Amino acid sequence: MIQRIQTIWLLLASAAAGSTLFLSFFSGNKLMEDKLPGFVEATALSTLLTTVVFICVACTALVLVFLFKNRKMQLWLTLGNTALSLLGILLMWNHTAKYVAGQNRLDLTSMVYFTIPVFLLLAAGGIYKDEKLVKSMDRLR
Repeated sequence: MIQRIQTIWLLLASAAAGSTLFLSFFSGNKLMEDKLPGFVEATALSTLLTTVVFICVACTALVLVFLFKNRKMQLWLTLGNTALSLLGILLMWNHTAKYVAGQNRLDLTSMVYFTIPVFLLLAAGGIYKDEKLVKSMDRLR
């Protein structure tokens, strides 16, 4: 289990998704109806939906490590988790529309958000190679 490279990619994706709850994606002046705009950092905890999405991505990536006996299901769930992480990034990007135009910026820690689908795709590639290897061994028997 641990000797497979996709285990490392899945653990990295899980750690990155968990860290999004604390690392900022975007910072700037937020629009507020009855107050002056204030400088705020947007993390995955900024909205309930993004919190749920990134917690699901982190937990699913961690569970996928232990599904090594069922590679087909592991591959499909990894691809689904990739789509879910892309949805989370889209939600965070959409959340930036609530900020005043001008001095807003993407933070350097936003790169963590973009590494999650990369790690998941690398894990999917490793799972696919394992499945192909097992199928080729079955033909030789």
